[in-house]
Amino acid sequence: MGTTTKKETVDLARREHVARIKRIQAPEKLAERAQRGEFGEASAAHRAARSVRKRTGD
Repeated sequence: MGTTTKKETVDLARREHVARIKRIQAPEKLAERAQRGEFGEASAAHRAARSVRKRTGD
């Protein structure tokens, strides 16, 4: 693990655990936001920009 003391090992394990939980929760939170419609405007703007790029060849 690259640690030299028990305290460092425990601290590292806790940080890794918290990071893992956040990675697991991230897609769930995004899905909840999508259900609430938070991405509707951004999605429409993205589609419009893509349409313009296709027409202009950029």
